[in-house]
Amino acid sequence: YVSPDGDGDGSSIDSPTDLGTALQIVPEGGSIFLCNGDYSLEDAMFIPKSVSFVGESRDGVELIVSQGFAIANPENPFDEEYTVDSVSFSKMTIDGSAADTVIFASANVNELNITDCLISSVNNHIVSVGVNVMSEPMQTTGTLNFKRNILQATTYSTLWIAGNWNANINNNLFLIPNEDVVMVESTGDVNVDYNYWGSSNPTLSV
Repeated sequence: YVSPDGDGDGSSIDSPTDLGTALQIVPEGGSIFLCNGDYSLEDAMFIPKSVSFVGESRDGVELIVSQGFAIANPENPFDEEYTVDSVSFSKMTIDGSAADTVIFASANVNELNITDCLISSVNNHIVSVGVNVMSEPMQTTGTLNFKRNILQATTYSTLWIAGNWNANINNNLFLIPNEDVVMVESTGDVNVDYNYWGSSNPTLSV
C-alpha cells in the first residue's frame, strides 16, 4: 500500500509506504495499491519486474509524471533480450503533460495492461511500446491491452506501437485533436475496434 506521503512499511492501508519504496519491496507478480491522493514523479520510474499498480479510484488517485514509467532493464534500457512477464495499471489519473512519454516499454513484455485510467498528455506519446528511451524502435515483443481508458490532450498525442508488438486497443474514449492517434510501426497485430474517436464527449460515455 502506498500514499503520497507514506512512510510506513506498506503492509496495510494503515501503514502505507511511498511509491518508489513499494516498487523495490513488492515481490515478483505482486500488486501495489495506491491510496487516493496526488503523487508527483519527477524522475523516471523503471519497472524491472512483473507488478500491478491499482488505484483506489480513478478520480481519487492522480499521478503527475515528469519522466514517465519505463518498463526496461534499469542497468541497460537498450537491452532487447530483457523480459518482464506482466505489468498493469488500473483505476488512476495520470497527468503526463511534462513527460516525453507517459508509459513506455523497451523490454519484452508478455502483457502490458492499461485499463480504467484517465491519461492526459500534451505534445508527446501517451504510451510507446517497442521503443527505447531515445524514442528509437526496438525489436522487442509483447502485447498491449489498452481498454476502457479516457485520453485527453490539446495537441498531438499518440499511442506508438513498434517492434514486434501486438495491441488490443478497445472501448476507449479519445479526446485528442490529431487524426493519427494510433501510430503503428510494428510487425504484430493491432486491433482498434470499438473506440470513440473525437474532440468532445459523446452522449454516452465509454
